[in-house]
Amino acid sequence: MNSIETSSTGEHDVAQLHRDSKPAPAAKAPGAIALLVHDLSYAQAEFERLQRLKQSSQAVVVAIDPREVRLPIWFRADDADDEDRRAFEALKKSILQQGSNVQPIKVVPLGGANVDDFLLSKRDNDCCELVFGFSRLRACRELGLPVMAIVEQLSHIEQLRQFVVDHCCDRRWRPWRLGAAINHGIDSGTFPSIRKAAEGLSLRLIDASLPVSLDRLPSDLRTAFRRVQIKPRHAKALIEAYARHHDPLARSASRMDFSSCKSANAVLTKLLGSAT
Repeated sequence: MNSIETSSTGEHDVAQLHRDSKPAPAAKAPGAIALLVHDLSYAQAEFERLQRLKQSSQAVVVAIDPREVRLPIWFRADDADDEDRRAFEALKKSILQQGSNVQPIKVVPLGGANVDDFLLSKRDNDCCELVFGFSRLRACRELGLPVMAIVEQLSHIEQLRQFVVDHCCDRRWRPWRLGAAINHGIDSGTFPSIRKAAEGLSLRLIDASLPVSLDRLPSDLRTAFRRVQIKPRHAKALIEAYARHHDPLARSASRMDFSSCKSANAVLTKLLGSAT
């Protein structure tokens, strides 16, 4: 914007002001009106699409019977270690004192039902599926209390993505659950590869590939670590050891008792000592 100069007497240079305020000549643009109409039509169509999407995926928070909620096929409810058990008992005590879970879980209706149909229908057990909030769901089940839940329609990819986002907010690394979810996404054809799964779930490739490799180990090896907190360094050492000694390591895991092992280091040392 051009500045308006002022004389020493404080009067505006009127001629300059008139020159600056003259409208610029209209640009010649053949088809400009047609282009504008096209843009407006597209914008209107996009607005209507977003409105339909918003209405079809509206979310509500309601109290439901915990028995109505089933776990996803890919969810792995691994055994808790001592720290997990203490945290869970504290969570149960808090929910009991409050009369319900303050932080809702999230579920998706099954059978293609939208949110309104779900709320109005006479619901049976396993009529919706958990997205996230397993510990709160389990606590309400054990206490015999209704569970507060966000009910929302989600695509399969979005359900996986929200589970992963919530999972990664946990202060503890739980690779078994994460690996099972990612492998399900790959095996079901939702993602064609680990790389595409990492991209679709907003993970770094290393953060996706390590849990995926762990989840593909024999179940006896997973069971050996079920009561201890495994960390990435243990996971890498276990995967590398299995690549070198897969048969002896798997046999040892199936035969040995790890109940006396109090840490992932102890489990790993016992496994590696027997396989080499």
